[in-house]
Amino acid sequence: MSPPSGTVFRILVYAKSSAEPLVRSLALSRETEVRVLPLAAGIRSDLEASLSLVWIGREYDLALQFARRARDVSFSDGLLAVGQDLPVRDAAPLVKAGFEMVFDLKTDANQLLDEVLARYEAWCSRPQAVSVISQGPGETPVLGVSTQMRRLHREIALARQRRGLTILLTGETGTGKQVVARAIHGAAHRRKRPFVEVNCSALPESMLETELFGHEKGAFTDARQVRRGIFEMAHGGTLFLDEVSAMPLSLQAKLLKVVEQKSFRRLGGEKEIRVDCQIIAGSNVDLEAEARDGTFRKDLYYRLNVFPICLPPLRVRGAQDIELLARAFLKSFRQQYDLEVESFSPVAMAALRLHDWPGNVRELRHVVERAAVLSQGPEVTLHELPDRFSHLSDAEGERLAAPGGTPAANAGLAMDAFPGSGIGEEGRCSAGERRDARGLFLRIEGLTLAEIECRVVAAVLEAVGGNRSEAARRLGISRSRLLRRIARLKESDDGHEAGPSLAKEG
Repeated sequence: MSPPSGTVFRILVYAKSSAEPLVRSLALSRETEVRVLPLAAGIRSDLEASLSLVWIGREYDLALQFARRARDVSFSDGLLAVGQDLPVRDAAPLVKAGFEMVFDLKTDANQLLDEVLARYEAWCSRPQAVSVISQGPGETPVLGVSTQMRRLHREIALARQRRGLTILLTGETGTGKQVVARAIHGAAHRRKRPFVEVNCSALPESMLETELFGHEKGAFTDARQVRRGIFEMAHGGTLFLDEVSAMPLSLQAKLLKVVEQKSFRRLGGEKEIRVDCQIIAGSNVDLEAEARDGTFRKDLYYRLNVFPICLPPLRVRGAQDIELLARAFLKSFRQQYDLEVESFSPVAMAALRLHDWPGNVRELRHVVERAAVLSQGPEVTLHELPDRFSHLSDAEGERLAAPGGTPAANAGLAMDAFPGSGIGEEGRCSAGERRDARGLFLRIEGLTLAEIECRVVAAVLEAVGGNRSEAARRLGISRSRLLRRIARLKESDDGHEAGPSLAKEG
């Protein structure tokens, strides 16, 4: 029995020959189901699909017949044709027959993936999809529709296609490195194999070696029997080494050998043990800087950094991602604790959208869990949120919750339009500066571009204490260009609004 409509992003692939190259490229996340069906049998109108593709292979005529038979069948998101070494002259007849788009897997693979990702993100943003994102209590999907998350989805899809690829996940604490590691492990060739996780910072040095590599009987005083290590337990599957930067230098050399040679020795052993597992490392610190400082081996860093994936902090992902995650978590906890709460009040959602989220997705999850348990009605209100949200008054919250009041678009402008400015950018500004920036962009509606530019320059100058050299660096322009811009802004009609900041010397 197929899952109910909307619970997964279902892709139906119709093929006569093996469609393995196509299927490997389509596994986007844990919410994606790819199902291969026989091309000759025609369209399956009894199966609801989010997307349907026909793998042409060498069956060009059969694909044309398929499209013609499918003309009278409604699809939720169209019908795509995918070929390999497909002549350009063959594309037009396929479109005429009923295919919405035609791709060649060799030359158009990136365009195909972009198209599928765009449809997947549109599916995620539907209210009916949000309510069923979490497949079980406590599970966190790789969910998001922001530019940063679209890039992350693409990187995950590429990582899943490469068997045995060594991956380095970086990002602040709470951004979801374990979730991404599990999503990569969910590739078809490892999905049923073990996923083993070890937090290198949670074990003392004396235990970490035994945990990783195991030991032989008699290797030390209490070693009364042979014990397999984590590498052996992960054989055929995936090993996730979280907080790998905490691993002592003495063990980093042994880890390097396993990564490079796929073999190791148990503690006290002489036999080389071969192991086949995908290694995913995670770190919330800058490993490259640690390697430069000598606190992490350079050779190990370069070996782990084969396919780096950087997870964005929640504060730069935008308000829409915050809302999607909050609603998904609320649905999960409502089921887990058998609660009546179903949604957030507009004011509570506005408060969640405006928060800085220094603890990232983990903090959001815990805030939603607490609020769901405390809620006495069908909605989470501002009063169920922690005290750090109490600075938002009911009146201000209602104003922001009104149509167009919540700064979703403005927050995106603050994050993306001024790279390097320090406004809303990861690692470049304090929480106070982010609040100042958010307040600034709450007021841009109705302003001209020159007025917005004036306020941005003034805000950055104020954030750096009037130091024009530092302001120019954050804005990504030369100091002389900044001075010319300040002079021009002073001459404008609205230059007086930012006069005190623009007048400071630095």
